Amino acid sequence: MGSLWHQLQIEWEAVTETPLLSCFVWIVGLVVIWLLVDKFYRSRIETRDDLLRMYQQKLGLGPHSKKTYSRLKNSELKEKVLNLAQNIRAFTAMANSQIIADPDNFAKFWPYVGGQYANSYKVESVLLRDEILSRLSQGAREAYQKSDPKGAMAFVYQNPVNTGGMEMVADDLDKLARMLTS
Repeated sequence: MGSLWHQLQIEWEAVTETPLLSCFVWIVGLVVIWLLVDKFYRSRIETRDDLLRMYQQKLGLGPHSKKTYSRLKNSELKEKVLNLAQNIRAFTAMANSQIIADPDNFAKFWPYVGGQYANSYKVESVLLRDEILSRLSQGAREAYQKSDPKGAMAFVYQNPVNTGGMEMVADDLDKLARMLTS
């Protein structure tokens, strides 16, 4: 940096005699630097995107498109949501009966219940919730958001901490299905 400053002091007379050319050289230099930096970071981002896609594929988290649900009519979507809510309730009833039958093994049984919810209901419930919210009128969406001002239900959909949380998801899906016009 010091040598650059020293060289600039030596050549300052040439810079002041041809300011237009000097500005042009600086602008071209900055554009070249910008293009190189852009290319470097773009390649890093693409590499990370490729790595992310690979991990998603390995974990079975492939790109879930909303197209499956967005093609459904409101009545079909409502039926699908109500069926999912019923399945979640049946699952939680089964889990609760197992927990009541053998409360000593709760610590061993709960990871199975949480994993089963994540594998069977989590993704579908989140996608269906998002699809219904996208179809609701602005007034209905605002009414729903007023009932959950901090957005806690979005967290519960992702991470129900017990069977009560899973039942909250089922209740919320029922509520959203009732708000959907047929």
